[in-house]
Amino acid sequence: MTLEAFFQPRAVAVVGASDQPGSVGAAVFRNLRAGGFAGALWPVNPAHDRIAGEPCFANAAALPGVADLIVICTPASVVPQVVQEFAATGTRGAVVLTAGLDAAGSDGRSLQQAMLDAARPRGLRILGGNCVGLRMPRVALNASFSALPAQPGRLALVAQSGGVITAFLSWAGARGIGFSSCVSLGNAADLCAADWLDALAADPGTGAILLYLESVKDGRRLIAAAQAAARLKPVFALKSGRGAEGAKAAATHTGALAGADTVWEAALLRAGIHRLNDLRQMYGVAEILGRGDAPPAGPVTVLTNSGGPAVLAVDALMRDGGQLAQIPSSLLQELNQCLPATWSRGNPIDIIGDALPARFVASMQAIQRSPNARSGSVLLVHAPTDMAPAADVNRALQAGANAATDVPPVACWMGEQQGSTLPGFTVPEEAVRALIDVATAQERGGSTTPLTLPTSLPGIEALRAQLRAAREAGETMLTGSLVSALLAAAGVPVVPEAKVATADLDTLESAAAALGYPLVLKILSPDITHKSDVGGVVVGIADAASLVREAAALLARCARLRPGARIDGLLLQPQVTMAHARELIVGISRDAAFGPVVLFGHGGTAVHVQDDTALGLAPLDSREAGRLIARTRVARRLAAWRDWPAADLAAVESVLVAVSKLALAVPEIAELDINPLLAGPAGVVSLDARIRLG
Repeated sequence: MTLEAFFQPRAVAVVGASDQPGSVGAAVFRNLRAGGFAGALWPVNPAHDRIAGEPCFANAAALPGVADLIVICTPASVVPQVVQEFAATGTRGAVVLTAGLDAAGSDGRSLQQAMLDAARPRGLRILGGNCVGLRMPRVALNASFSALPAQPGRLALVAQSGGVITAFLSWAGARGIGFSSCVSLGNAADLCAADWLDALAADPGTGAILLYLESVKDGRRLIAAAQAAARLKPVFALKSGRGAEGAKAAATHTGALAGADTVWEAALLRAGIHRLNDLRQMYGVAEILGRGDAPPAGPVTVLTNSGGPAVLAVDALMRDGGQLAQIPSSLLQELNQCLPATWSRGNPIDIIGDALPARFVASMQAIQRSPNARSGSVLLVHAPTDMAPAADVNRALQAGANAATDVPPVACWMGEQQGSTLPGFTVPEEAVRALIDVATAQERGGSTTPLTLPTSLPGIEALRAQLRAAREAGETMLTGSLVSALLAAAGVPVVPEAKVATADLDTLESAAAALGYPLVLKILSPDITHKSDVGGVVVGIADAASLVREAAALLARCARLRPGARIDGLLLQPQVTMAHARELIVGISRDAAFGPVVLFGHGGTAVHVQDDTALGLAPLDSREAGRLIARTRVARRLAAWRDWPAADLAAVESVLVAVSKLALAVPEIAELDINPLLAGPAGVVSLDARIRLG
């Protein structure tokens, strides 16, 4: 296993251990002793001979052996020196609780960089700094300054917030839920979430992984690690910071729509990580997976003593995309024998409000003997009654269960009368949401599409040279022939075109004659990004006289509405008529953490109003392109409906794959819009496109 020094240390040293009440060093040493860690435990502090009655050592060289793991509680200024000394003795892991490592040291480096420089040559790995610490309950290791108890279990929690760690420990302790590990990443100067995903994926003691994330430095590494982990066990993430970064002013529709949170959404999907919306949802997942194996991810059987709460559960199940199980005839016959004649005879299985605990047990045992308990979850929805208090029903069910064969039900004990003594939920909607979350994570797994697909494009280097020349000339927005050439090189169908200088009307007419009428006339200006804002596109031009008239009017309109805008010329294109065409948008943007992303959605001038786009990380293959399309509402319009035949979906997928290759092969492109991309039964074609140079 990687990171063995953190998972199974034989000797731990607390550097900066102290007897001073309220100090971090005192809390950490006390927690390690109180937790029952069976390995060697050594306090290190040159100012003391003894700590908490134990011999105290001045430094790494004075220890009676090699510390596999050290916990650093010292002032920031001495952290690099401590790491260097212990790395030289063979220590392989450090938990750095100290904050303030961004300060500069005497040599000009930040203290954090000096710490890393001291650790890396010797192979010492660092958790933190500025973290709460590390919990490994299986070996009774509490290398943190939180005294909250942590029971052994199969859930791993990795969080960028120490507060989330301690809150989760407090909640889980009251519920009897245990952990394989709790990791506070802090500043993640060295070990990051991807490192822990790699280690926890290989850890046989971990059954599921919970992440709390705020940011990431190397998003693509996180995705690769999560893809591998999610193929072996379910991975969940709560990502904070859903702010409106995407509402920023941007030069292209794609740049505006590819906000930080939408990129995270795409990244987590690609990684096979199931995203949770809030901490309560994460508690729900832990409530199920913290008590054993995940229930089967299939249709749900509901057992209840009250119709109303059961209907609420069914409503939530249908709303969240779940299914109700059918009641097979064999189960129906068994239930008829143990239930009163007034029972519901369907799912939900309503055993009536006067049910005593014995009736719950008989019904549950019948369900457990049926195929329903093997093909899907069993949800118990209990309403409190004098005949069957929740605690009595819980005891009866536990006594009547066959631990070797029965799949434990997920329980919803309606109300708060049981406090925190019973396992389960108090609201049916939360129970259903947790079941759906667990089932979705089981079914999803990691994406099989790597982030390293081939991206070579013939002839692209010459076009890149033209982009660089344009950038050196001060151009930032490009439209016209160079953009079309780039799209064509990538394999995107484009419309033939001709660019004409505004003063050369004779050439305009001859170019029009060569293209053939009817025509579309467009303004070319680096200062007019959205042509529709100035009426910069004229369609349906039928002849030369109309062309001259419309060209003059177009130029006058642009001069009036955008005085001072640079006009590079006019663009002519044959007017494309595509039967049953849908207007789509396809684009490229770049994210600081995750790199190039591809946007797809409902196109046209109302793209922002439609609010129907989705993002995918480049590169895409046809499978990922299909998934990206399916996440939009416009996907339904691409299918056949009424008298409209289906659009050529394979052609749309090919454009997405081609654009994703372009994003990787041409880093000079900061943003790209193809809007609209017409898609119909006969194929696709780009009618307009623009590029913002990086």
